[in-house]
Amino acid sequence: MSLPLQVLSDCLACRVESGVLELVLPNQPAVGTCRLCGQASEGGVVRRAGTRFRTASEVVAALGVWAASEGEPPERFVAANFGAGNAEAVAAIVLAGGRVETSFDVVAWLFRTRTMGAMALGGAVAAEPGDEAGSESGSGGGGAGPPATPPTLAAPEARAARRERVADPLAVTRALTSTALADGRVEAAERAVLAQACTRLGAPQPTEEDWRAWRPNELGFPPDPEATVRAMIAVALADRVPDVGEARVIREFARSWRVPLPEPILPPTTLGQKAVAAWLGLFAR
Repeated sequence: MSLPLQVLSDCLACRVESGVLELVLPNQPAVGTCRLCGQASEGGVVRRAGTRFRTASEVVAALGVWAASEGEPPERFVAANFGAGNAEAVAAIVLAGGRVETSFDVVAWLFRTRTMGAMALGGAVAAEPGDEAGSESGSGGGGAGPPATPPTLAAPEARAARRERVADPLAVTRALTSTALADGRVEAAERAVLAQACTRLGAPQPTEEDWRAWRPNELGFPPDPEATVRAMIAVALADRVPDVGEARVIREFARSWRVPLPEPILPPTTLGQKAVAAWLGLFAR
């Protein structure tokens, strides 16, 4: 991993999907903070407990603060990004300890400080809707950061309809290219493993159009989701460098396709990596 990343993950305290904004720096533990309850962690260890909401008004107020930080009116922010649809419904789920479904775009956040492979591949990258308006937002060198309300979000009815679509082999190809691009470079070994996986899974070989960061909500289901996720892991490990960004992409596609994942998603591959992992494991007992 050569560049800092900002990625989203679920909050284990208030149970908001993609509620935690994590900063991942090279050779340092990830530092994350939940944007609703404020729980802070470092390297997976809680450093500051989140707010324990006791009333609906407290949750609604916290949603208002979050919306303000994104520069959006609370009603629009919640309606666009939370499955419950309004702040009161979100508050009820939080107080009941349920899982708060959101449609925050994890893959968009992952690629916000990277050029989606354009520099590594030497090719042009297809512009996303809204890029022109946000090109001066200063997201850290990788183009515009994703808006608080991603332009490609689908309504619940559209998402349900998408899940009924016939299996699409092209989803395999594009999930694999997204994985290969996630660490900011594409090695020859990754290209070889990707090509072999496409052949094995009956998917088309990638064209120039396919080489960009695809999001799960842009693709249908592959014919064999489990085999596709295994192939994504193989592509990520082809260069023998487990990368946090690649693991995040794989996790998001697997969650969208309801495929269980092993832990760790990308285990150490070289003798040196295995030795370091074993050494660190001594202190985790």
